[in-house]
Amino acid sequence: MTLSGAGTRPVSYDWTEVFTAEQMLRDFEDFTQEELLTSVKCPVLILHGNNDAEEQLLSSITKQGLHLLPDGSRLEIIGGATHSFMEHLPLVEHFASEWYREHFALTP
Repeated sequence: MTLSGAGTRPVSYDWTEVFTAEQMLRDFEDFTQEELLTSVKCPVLILHGNNDAEEQLLSSITKQGLHLLPDGSRLEIIGGATHSFMEHLPLVEHFASEWYREHFALTP
């Protein structure tokens, strides 16, 4: 499994304005990291950036829960990437391709 910018623990947001996706965002608060991550049964590659507050928060949260994922799981931080990863898609593709090649013995 490969994830980018994933939330791996509840996150409380400061609701200073009304969003049309308010319920979806509230759902981000309604689970525990342990119940989410311990139910995963395959190694996971999680990609985060470090160039905006959202990614810094999410990568910090992921670091705290990485030990709850199956053996072989890994976190990669893409320097300079924001939550959208739009300027770093070649690196996202590289990490994901290498991950699948490693775990599914695909030839280059």
